[in-house]
Amino acid sequence: MITIEQAQKLIEKEKKVYSPTDKKRLVVPAYGFSGAIDAKRVDWLPPTYEAKEYDVKGFEFHNPKDDAKQVLKQEDGCFIMYDAPGLKAKVEDYIKKNPKTFESVEGLTKFVAFLKQHAIDPNTGKADVYDTDLAFAENLIGAPSKDKIKPGVVFVGAKKKETVKAVFIEEGELFQGAEGHPQKAGKGGAYIVSDTAGMRLVQADVFKQAYAVVSDPDHEKGVFKQAIKNLQKPKNTTKTFEEFFKEYTNYDDGGELDKAIIRDAKKVYEKLKTPAAIDKFYELRDYKKQKEMVPGLDEEHSGFSFYAVCSAAKQYALYVSDHYQPMAHDNIYKKGRE
Repeated sequence: MITIEQAQKLIEKEKKVYSPTDKKRLVVPAYGFSGAIDAKRVDWLPPTYEAKEYDVKGFEFHNPKDDAKQVLKQEDGCFIMYDAPGLKAKVEDYIKKNPKTFESVEGLTKFVAFLKQHAIDPNTGKADVYDTDLAFAENLIGAPSKDKIKPGVVFVGAKKKETVKAVFIEEGELFQGAEGHPQKAGKGGAYIVSDTAGMRLVQADVFKQAYAVVSDPDHEKGVFKQAIKNLQKPKNTTKTFEEFFKEYTNYDDGGELDKAIIRDAKKVYEKLKTPAAIDKFYELRDYKKQKEMVPGLDEEHSGFSFYAVCSAAKQYALYVSDHYQPMAHDNIYKKGRE
């Protein structure tokens, strides 16, 4: 099992930096119930991640996706899950029909059983419901004011933008997770995420939807080397987009993913033309708007592959400009840092 201390060392070595996407979380405040039991919680908060164990009164339940025990705190606990079409309406309808849900552990037990039938991860088919607290919930973008966050008042919010570090672990590996109960990496592996809220496990499929790469020095170094090579443009000869990226090997040695990246990079370049316009397009951080601006983009891009698309489009825009010259990798793709 990977301990907190081991995870911290792994994360310190990780060079990639991520930021939350606009993926929505559905929150159901559920504190103040009767019948709570004595339970232990362990938190590891930055910057030291030193374990802090404390006693709480709470309600224990199981998260099938992480195969881990959760402890909903009696004092300020909230259920949280990723939002899905129609889920909020179903939850609100259940609460309307069962107004005593949050009065006791018995009501919460039935509510969790209901959630496990509807809050289903589409990639694994497993229920994905876990606990959080008011401090986290009230800081989500879109959360109601603090005085309006009451038991049974359902709302949807997204995490505020911040830079986070994460390290990938293989399928089947265990991590010393929340409340000291091990969490298991499911199919496709998982990421141990470190942010201002602490350290936790996020399954790989969810992580790729919830976080996007904002900085990857190793990737940028490769982009820089290729850009320098490609920028050596012979006199009176301009390569076509396909010729320029003929030897493009990035993620899968010129395989299907690399080909898909270049196909979409060409669409972005042909629509936007200039490095400045491509920078602005990338920084929208709204894939729906981006697809409206550049029709035909692949539906399955991760934050990482879409970054590669815009990076390649910008490389070619620099190449065909009248002012191209070898330059540092931060200028090959600024990613909005300026």
